[in-house]
Amino acid sequence: MKVLVIDDSNAILMLLKAWLEERDYKVKTATSAAKGLDLFSKHAFDLVVCDVEMPEINGFEFTRSVRKTESRWTPIIFMSTINKEDYYKKGFDAGGDFYFVKPLNQQIFNAYLSGIERMHKMRTQLESTNKELISLRENSQDGIVSFDQQGMIYSINGSGAKIFLMSVEQVIGQNIYKLLSPISPHQSDSNNPSAKDNTHAIEYNYYSKSGAKKFIEMSVTRCENEHNVLYTGIMRDITERKSLEEQLKYTAQYDTLTGLPNRALFLDRIEQSLRRARRANRIIALLFIDLDRFKAVNDTLGHSTGDELLVSVADRLQNQVRSSDTVARLAGDEFVIILDDFVDSAFIATISENIVNSFREPFLIKDRQLYMTISIGVAISSENCMDAETLIKHADMAMYRAKESGRNGLFFYTNELNALNLYRMELSNSLNQAIENAELSIYFQPQVSGDSSQLVGAEALLRWNHPEIGYVSPIDFIPLLEDTGLIVRVTEWIFEYTICQWKEWMTRGVISENCKLSINLSAKHFADEQSFNILLDILEKFSFSTENLILEITESVMMTNTDVTRRILNSLSERGIEISLDDFGTGYSSLSYISQYPISHIKIDKSFVDKIQNTPQDRAIILAIINMAKSLNIAVTAEGVDTEKKFEYLRNSGCDCHQGFLFSRPINTRDFESYAIERNLIPAPGQNQIK
Repeated sequence: MKVLVIDDSNAILMLLKAWLEERDYKVKTATSAAKGLDLFSKHAFDLVVCDVEMPEINGFEFTRSVRKTESRWTPIIFMSTINKEDYYKKGFDAGGDFYFVKPLNQQIFNAYLSGIERMHKMRTQLESTNKELISLRENSQDGIVSFDQQGMIYSINGSGAKIFLMSVEQVIGQNIYKLLSPISPHQSDSNNPSAKDNTHAIEYNYYSKSGAKKFIEMSVTRCENEHNVLYTGIMRDITERKSLEEQLKYTAQYDTLTGLPNRALFLDRIEQSLRRARRANRIIALLFIDLDRFKAVNDTLGHSTGDELLVSVADRLQNQVRSSDTVARLAGDEFVIILDDFVDSAFIATISENIVNSFREPFLIKDRQLYMTISIGVAISSENCMDAETLIKHADMAMYRAKESGRNGLFFYTNELNALNLYRMELSNSLNQAIENAELSIYFQPQVSGDSSQLVGAEALLRWNHPEIGYVSPIDFIPLLEDTGLIVRVTEWIFEYTICQWKEWMTRGVISENCKLSINLSAKHFADEQSFNILLDILEKFSFSTENLILEITESVMMTNTDVTRRILNSLSERGIEISLDDFGTGYSSLSYISQYPISHIKIDKSFVDKIQNTPQDRAIILAIINMAKSLNIAVTAEGVDTEKKFEYLRNSGCDCHQGFLFSRPINTRDFESYAIERNLIPAPGQNQIK
């Protein structure tokens, strides 16, 4: 883009010139409006950035002059130190397009430029299209045909003959009423040129001798003289336009990627299904389907792979239902299926289970096998639910419940589920007050070593004692903190409290100097790198050694915005903070993938530990995880250790650290201090300490 910058300050001119040239703009500068007008008259600029307060001619006067003389509209950005509404109005009345308040801010300025670039691109495209249309108009002629009252053609031009795919000689003498037939039956009377209206446009079908079909639009003018009545038709070949209309009609109703009905057509179809069901006193079912962890595919393999996967998913879903059922894509990785005309509800369960099971087979995308799972929410119409909006809401709620239950499954909507959602809504509304009223507290769950059973650390866990409900399960309120974004603020409070407390315990000798504090991090923290600076400031505030801190993340964090996440984790690791991967084995990651991150610990999920006493295969999985982690120099912590047998197996298998009810439930600050002393893992304060 070519840009003219006008300002009586050389410093500002140089600054803006540098900013603009960073974006590969070609920049000319002027130190006054008069010089700017001179440059504007000699060059074609795509953008003008103009100071308002200049001597002799100000920016508003410059703009009025430009608007009077320019042959082509040019966007103008005003710069001014005056931040008043009436001043904005003066600028816009003068013909300006944007108003930028000094002091200059490059980020805001670049945002303006990005918008103008889009406008410039659209304008360039429109100008190019306009040139093409002008060329088409100048080089193409409408077909002009003349015929008598009986429809006998006695004159036609070359363009008209070309429309008919014949020569002029072949067309003359033919009956136009036999060549053309109206597209719409109600236009039959209008097909007769002797109708009362002298001029009218009718769309016609035309079939050539070779069988080619065309759509032709013709406007007919009736001309009378003393001897006879003649008609002149102006013809246009509208075949392409009709084809485009069909395409637009298609894209308005169908998803262009998968070819499935889109949201608009789906809403129409479900309304029709519900009307039929009401008339026949029957029910319909709605399946709301969401791919599990689809975002990870886009983030790691690219959007083109994600698009191909969506197409394959659409095909697979259609293969699992009847041709009379509707499979639609709502948006992203969300699909819906309308099932009607069935005998009993067992059919719904069978179809739903078949769909879930069909995803056990991998998808072959770009020579790569991808294993995907889905979560399905099922809602069935009833006397109390016969409208589309409610049915969709119920299916959506059931789908999210399926995800919360572990994904890769289905969940049927019930009234109890609706009550649960109302309960969560009430909790969400109470969360802000919970923070302000100090209803949240920190509990600690001890972690013991595998070789000596000594206390080696603890995980800080958040608890909520609601004044009316009582203790609220973390399963219920932690996701709400995530959804509302309050998790970042709460984590800062957790850091402040636990770091201070842990430092005090080490100072008093309640815990050893090597004891490590584990704190969980949310994916929300990785959306704003500034939040980590706040956490680091807290460490500095209490002179807390980073070697005593472990930050726990989940596998989903690593799979989201991978470059940013890797950069942040590397930065934390370089400061001596250890990173632990929580709930290992429940997501997508593998140990080879983990090796790309500075992971020093993994925590084997409780679901694996619970199966230790089931089968040799289950124990072999635990052993394989431990051995592979050791080969990568990664320490292993087992969660959910609640029996001596589990502890013994894990310890003999080389597990480094253990956490679970066998040693202690999560306990409050006072009880944890007593626990550390009473266990006599280290001497009580004032006694000789174990080194």
